[in-house]
Amino acid sequence: MMYQDLRTEGNSVSLKDYLNSIRAHRLLILLSGLLGLALALWFTGTRTPSYEAESSVVLGPTMVGSTNENPRAPALEREMAIVGSDIVAEAVAARVPERDVDQLLEELDVLFVPESEILTIQATDIDPSVAAEIANAFAESYVEFTEQTAIDLVDSERIILVAQSEAALAKVNEFAVELERLDVLQTAIDIDIDISVAARRQESLKISQDRAIVQSQYGLALTDSRDLANELAKVERQMATREQSARVLVLAEEPDGPKGPSNGLVLIALTSIALLGGVVAAIVRDSIDITARDESTIATALQTRVLGHIPVLPLQSRRGPGAIVMRSNAQSIGSQRVREAFRRLRSAVQFLSIVQEDEGAMVIAATSAFPSEGKSVVASNLAVALAQNGARVALVNADLRRPSLERLFDVPNSETGLSLYLAGEAELEPTQIKDVRGLWILTAGPIPNNPAELLGSENFALMIQTLRGELDYVIVDCPPVLSAADPLAIAKHVDGFVVIVDSSTTETPDLVRTEAEITGAGGTLAGAILNRDGQDAGSWLNRGKHSYYRN
Repeated sequence: MMYQDLRTEGNSVSLKDYLNSIRAHRLLILLSGLLGLALALWFTGTRTPSYEAESSVVLGPTMVGSTNENPRAPALEREMAIVGSDIVAEAVAARVPERDVDQLLEELDVLFVPESEILTIQATDIDPSVAAEIANAFAESYVEFTEQTAIDLVDSERIILVAQSEAALAKVNEFAVELERLDVLQTAIDIDIDISVAARRQESLKISQDRAIVQSQYGLALTDSRDLANELAKVERQMATREQSARVLVLAEEPDGPKGPSNGLVLIALTSIALLGGVVAAIVRDSIDITARDESTIATALQTRVLGHIPVLPLQSRRGPGAIVMRSNAQSIGSQRVREAFRRLRSAVQFLSIVQEDEGAMVIAATSAFPSEGKSVVASNLAVALAQNGARVALVNADLRRPSLERLFDVPNSETGLSLYLAGEAELEPTQIKDVRGLWILTAGPIPNNPAELLGSENFALMIQTLRGELDYVIVDCPPVLSAADPLAIAKHVDGFVVIVDSSTTETPDLVRTEAEITGAGGTLAGAILNRDGQDAGSWLNRGKHSYYRN
């Protein structure tokens, strides 16, 4: 685990820590990858493939929206809206009867190419041929719509100009007739002999005045008629020479494959993401996990060496006498691995006894931070392993609050047990284990009201002195350090404490407190034992490593 040392600052997490996290949680990572693969298989198996076809249209200058006689550049946003309008979609629906207007617009996407006047029309459908047909129908219907709109705009202007030109020409003709009438009237006056000279002069003056007015109106009407004729000719030239408002640039072809990533890519991507998620989860879990799972963390927290690693016991060896695997002949790989682990632990303890300065038996107190961390089982198997190697060993049940050695060895809790001896009510009478030569067990006796006081009495010191002179090893099974003060009472009477650490539950801060309690009471830490170590479990993932144990 990536635990920050509580005693020092500046420790950094190394690549090795990350690799250890990945290795420790490889099953979690594998399950995460399998989950991702299953999800990918479900997704690819249930999704309906869709196909995307693409056509394009190039826009020309248009009179639509222009405020003068010159065509303007098309507004791409406006033209995109026209492509996706109901009017164009209805025209497409007439070409593609398999789809209604809502379906056509739902699967339509119109884009424009930056810095150009090209619209890209994308149509999606579950049928590749229909997708191409829809894309082309939208392109062609849009071109027809814009072209017809432009023609209608110019044609409506021409119609207005024709009407205005005809009205202006009619006025010209009307004024011409009036001028002709006045000329005839003037001629008639000139040849009329019956009219007086004064009257002729007066009538001629009036006709002359009227003719001047009509002549002016005739000139204005003629100018208007000519201007309108020129405007009409210009519009007709524009109609004859104008550029097409839009034209199809590229027709869509039937797509070769479905839209989006292929099924193979989806499988690879989702599985990779799931595996990466498993790796991240493993690293995050270890980064926030304060459980003491590895040797370096335990050694740092307790300021001592780790004497051995004990694997998880087989299922059949986790309760009662079966937990003493050193007395068992079970040939399963798990049982053999556990026995070998206790033999290695025995060698480490024997080395401690070699370097011991005091004469006589080595006295070891087996304890833990809290209950249920396996201290009694480890102490019992270690005692058996030492005895099997020819040593004389006494196993003292000093856990006077919750004694369990009697159940493990299937021996009665003697009425002359430790509590009565310490109270001065009985003699010291260890029970020899019949099938393990050289092993004696001193039972706890009746549970007393004052266990800490009894363990701190002179009788306990005398007992240790007696056993030290007669045996090779004395292993004292003590209560947990952080649950009771009992172990601290014997700290000065033992050579050292061995702390049993459960790799699945013991937390590093608790080990730091345990070390402080023991050293604070004047005790010495002889070492630690990592119990229930699952780092190298004998699962199917590691069968090849343990083939040596097979017959």
